[in-house]
Amino acid sequence: LEMRHPGAAAHAQRVAMLCGWIGESMRISPRALGELRTAGLLHDIGLLANRDGDDDVRQHPESGVQMLADISFAAPVLPTIAAHHERLDGSGYPAGRREPDIPLGARIIAVADAFDALTVGTSTSPPVAPLIALDRISADPGLDQDVVAALGLAAARHGFLEAPAGGWLSHAKFAERTPTESVEGIRVSIARIAAELAQQPARPSWVTRHDHPDHQVLR
Repeated sequence: LEMRHPGAAAHAQRVAMLCGWIGESMRISPRALGELRTAGLLHDIGLLANRDGDDDVRQHPESGVQMLADISFAAPVLPTIAAHHERLDGSGYPAGRREPDIPLGARIIAVADAFDALTVGTSTSPPVAPLIALDRISADPGLDQDVVAALGLAAARHGFLEAPAGGWLSHAKFAERTPTESVEGIRVSIARIAAELAQQPARPSWVTRHDHPDHQVLR
């Protein structure tokens, strides 16, 4: 994923961490909290199936579900991954779902994803400070404002609410658990995912022929 989309792996780790802290602020159960972190880590894995074009990008939630369908421990998080780009007002994708049909986990990922994108920045948008990011997402009718409030509480608790622009994680304090425990948990999840993906039969993919660069074949 990192080779195809530079920065995506680090983004996934930050989103997983934010999801965990939001979930703690919302007092969800320990089991649901673990599933939420897993979903946060895997939410963009469908980008691996992406080819050029916006239409393909908008299908990456469904592609991610298809890629993870045969991985046993991922089963509980598939509905969350499928809906993480849906929005409460129906403006999201890929299905245009509305509030009653969007799982809480997907709503949490949507907020964490938006916050991280705003605070880290993109190639076209410079990063903003966490307080500014929270102000912007609190004005977004597609995002769950209870989740946004929980993120604000988590940001205050973990010490990055008033951090400057350019990446909130370097200013975060790991109040609920040590940094080593948090990062190690993510590393264990990554190792499990890699092991199960390695056991799956290879899927056919399009490759370019060296002798005919304008032709692609399935392999």
